[in-house]
Amino acid sequence: MDNKLPLLVLFVFFSASLAVILTAFNDSNDTFEAAGSYAGANVLLITLESVRQDHVGFYGYGRNTTPNIDRIAMDSFVFTKAYSQAGWTLPSITSIFTSLYPNQHNVVFFNSSLPKDAETIASVLNRNGYSTKAYATHVLLKNSRRLDKGFDDYDESILGIGHPREIHSSRELSDKLISAVEGSGKPFFVWAHYFDPHYWYLNHDGFYYGKTPLDRYDSEIAYMDYHLGRVFDFLEESGLMDDTIIILVADHGEEFQDHGSAHHRTLYEEIVKVPFIIYLPARGGNVIDDCAVQHIDVMPTILGLLQIDLESEYSGRNIFSDGMNCATPVFMERESVPDSPQKMKGIIYDDKKLIFTYSGEQIRKEFYDLSSDPSELESIYGVGSAEIELAESLLNGYILQNSSQPHDTVKLSDEAVKILRDMGYM
Repeated sequence: MDNKLPLLVLFVFFSASLAVILTAFNDSNDTFEAAGSYAGANVLLITLESVRQDHVGFYGYGRNTTPNIDRIAMDSFVFTKAYSQAGWTLPSITSIFTSLYPNQHNVVFFNSSLPKDAETIASVLNRNGYSTKAYATHVLLKNSRRLDKGFDDYDESILGIGHPREIHSSRELSDKLISAVEGSGKPFFVWAHYFDPHYWYLNHDGFYYGKTPLDRYDSEIAYMDYHLGRVFDFLEESGLMDDTIIILVADHGEEFQDHGSAHHRTLYEEIVKVPFIIYLPARGGNVIDDCAVQHIDVMPTILGLLQIDLESEYSGRNIFSDGMNCATPVFMERESVPDSPQKMKGIIYDDKKLIFTYSGEQIRKEFYDLSSDPSELESIYGVGSAEIELAESLLNGYILQNSSQPHDTVKLSDEAVKILRDMGYM
């Protein structure tokens, strides 16, 4: 009993602190509403692999890597403070699908699988009369992990075309995506994962920026964007744009030694800050919003727009609900996996960011003021302030409340292990 008392006190403090924060900001003028009803609209969910927010043109990137995403953004809600729940694909996509934090859905390791009783955006929409189709182009997203739950068709036929170090799939994916939405006879929910910007990076004809890894990464983004443009063109020419909600969001970003690491192994901004755009039919004009939003908000936002109730438990919010709190804490985490043995937990609240990095029994703590240090160059954790104390209390409360439970697993084949190793995961 004595050992549990401090944890109970911490949990109560966490809950009380969060309640005070939410109440204080409920009357914020930073909230907004989406005009009109979208009940019965089609939904196209596009997830982008490894795309940093600061490499997208509409977010201010100097290279013209994303002209097609940019033109959709001109008529969309664009979120400047959008965050991933994790630094890699599997837990990130699962959080998008379930509106649960990683240590709630427990899909946090390479061999993790979604629990059998988990509710997903596809299962809810399928139950409400939607045709549901998925295009999974990443080996970590195979249906053996139960991510296919609720989908009428879960297409894995283009899980990377070619050798793992020469994977390309945007052209083939866009071909399939156009065919899918063209032939749908009832409201559809289609999810497509565009994989190409993932490491290793390839140069593509017509999209050459140079030979460095970052140059080739931009070439991958531009190639992907070109083929996304074909999908957008079809939606416009067919008239489907007038009946289709489009959500475009990256699973995570990518790092190029920004903080001494490559690929995606940390929780710094280059990894967790992602492009997030919502296009609403027949609305016109764009809104650039600086409310903090996150992956777990995708599912309740879609269902809210469609006026469909979500009966299961979830952690996200409908972004367009009245009185949305712009200062809600954003939690993120990364469990210890072969390519990143150090476990990390983090929180962003009111432009302040706290990161815990675990190494054995030791915890390294970093605190950044993102408003004055957006690149996280100088930790001010040791300074001591009420802001640091609050962030630490909230993060400790989150860790306690969402402590990892035993998770369902799948057996990785030798081929899958080889592919993951070749992709830099092991």
